[in-house]
Amino acid sequence: RLNNYGNQLSGGEQQMLAIGRALMADPQLLILDEPTTGLHFTDIEKLLEVFQRLTEAGHTLLVIEHNLDVIRCADHIIDLGPGPGADGGNIIFSGSPEEILSEKSATADALKTTHTAVAKKVSRSKSSQQANKNKKASSSIQISGAREHNLKNISVDIPRDQLVVVTGLSGSGKSTLAFDIIFAEGQRRFLDSMSPYARQFAGQLEKPDVDRITGLPPTVAIEQRVSRGGGKSTTGTVTEIYHFLRLLYAKLGIQHCPESGEAVISQTTDTIEKQIRQLRTKHKKLLVLAPLIRARKGYHTDVAIAAAKKGISQLLVDGKLMNTEGFQALKRFQPHDIYAVCDSTEQALQLGKGTCATLTEQSKKTSKAQLQTFSSARVSPVTGKSFEEPDPHHFSFNSHRGWCPTCRGYGAISAASGRSSKPDQYNSELEAEIHENLSSSDPSTRHTCPDCDGARLREDSRHILIHDQPIHGINALSVNEAIKVLDQWKFSGREKIISRDIIPEIIQRLHFLDHVGLGYLQLDRSAEPPSSAPTCAACFTSLMSPPSACTHVTTSNCSTPSSPCASAATPCWWWNMMKKLSPVPIPSSSSDLAQV
Repeated sequence: RLNNYGNQLSGGEQQMLAIGRALMADPQLLILDEPTTGLHFTDIEKLLEVFQRLTEAGHTLLVIEHNLDVIRCADHIIDLGPGPGADGGNIIFSGSPEEILSEKSATADALKTTHTAVAKKVSRSKSSQQANKNKKASSSIQISGAREHNLKNISVDIPRDQLVVVTGLSGSGKSTLAFDIIFAEGQRRFLDSMSPYARQFAGQLEKPDVDRITGLPPTVAIEQRVSRGGGKSTTGTVTEIYHFLRLLYAKLGIQHCPESGEAVISQTTDTIEKQIRQLRTKHKKLLVLAPLIRARKGYHTDVAIAAAKKGISQLLVDGKLMNTEGFQALKRFQPHDIYAVCDSTEQALQLGKGTCATLTEQSKKTSKAQLQTFSSARVSPVTGKSFEEPDPHHFSFNSHRGWCPTCRGYGAISAASGRSSKPDQYNSELEAEIHENLSSSDPSTRHTCPDCDGARLREDSRHILIHDQPIHGINALSVNEAIKVLDQWKFSGREKIISRDIIPEIIQRLHFLDHVGLGYLQLDRSAEPPSSAPTCAACFTSLMSPPSACTHVTTSNCSTPSSPCASAATPCWWWNMMKKLSPVPIPSSSSDLAQV
């Protein structure tokens, strides 16, 4: 699915996701590091078909690979060697798979003695291969005098718009040529093309030790090591499918009442005024508000000036009252919520374009003020509850406006956090997020959130429907299932105009995933790679002892802190922070841990 929680995407699946994203991009140079690692023979066959589609679409593929099927299907082979380390770094062959058979090298010997069926199935037609051979020299990446690491002042031409395999013994310089020369120079040139203002944030990249590189197109690297996304990253979010779903539901979704299940209807200004008068009898310090800005970044001084011209003297900015006169610019890169404090309900509805809100005094139970929304267009016919206008943020489990307040968008809660936690016990949202991330690090202690049932979203967002389907219902489908459902969605009138560009974009991306063999993946499946079981911090005291303040606050304290713990207890705070903050893997040796 698109959003399952847990460490569920393998390294091979993550590489296929990255290749699927490349299918959506403009022609470029793609550098892949052993993409067949962890793939079955049938998966390799499908991967080779994708390679062929990429080159036919104008991409140039530079693949570091030892797999003989991939080498046989290549348009061009670059063989480095003759040995590893100091004995490598030389180009011992550059040419077609047929030409290498007459050479004397480890790669040539393997190709002569081993024959497989996969390469025959996916091999290109002779006319296609001959067309690629007839490419002019000008349509190639030309490298002269490469001396990075163990490369021996080599020069090589890499044909454009073809599948080029870089092979050779381990340590012969394949990754150095692909990543430290070609990719590094591509990144450096990309940064140099930016403005001086943008470059000051990106930093300066060092030029590789090479005399000249020409014909280098925009470059993307898909490395063998798996990059870790956030704890909430899913198949749907990393492919941007879920982003388009959020937009679609925000524009076309119909709000339903969570209590009655009925679709919302419109109401008059008099009805809203009556409800607010009833609130005034209970709360003397009641503020009537008009929403001006919701979760938007910027200084917003213009908003304060415009509000002052309309007779507004006070604004509620991020929960704090501020005067419009002498309004100070807000933090530019932080999302802000701004409400105008109005004198009447009519004024609030006019400024809020049909939506207003009330703010009561702080509650003794929560010590927080209560914000209640009223809408002239969205109200439950049964309960009378009003709802906000749908927004993409309302479907984001990375935003406080969309996530379930109990699990904060993870879809699960840990036994350590429990449901007894007070919502205001943290100093900031960041502190609460860090706490939830740490407490959710051990999958064995997590269970499905009892409030959202794993949907990750708040109650109102879970009851916005399109064709009787909530967004988390679509997100729970596999890629193939989602294609079937979305193909059946038909719209008319205004809805057809809005969905005209969004639906095809979603279906196209789903088809790309299916083409690379990931049609079985669910959209809510976590994008985190599998990781080993957590280990108690006390197990590593022989390498580096935790601070004396570490009291091993665990659900089951480690009984043998001086030796490796076979039945790993819940990690203490120190070890969790070490794992989160470490720039290197923890730990394979005492020297590795010392770098932390």
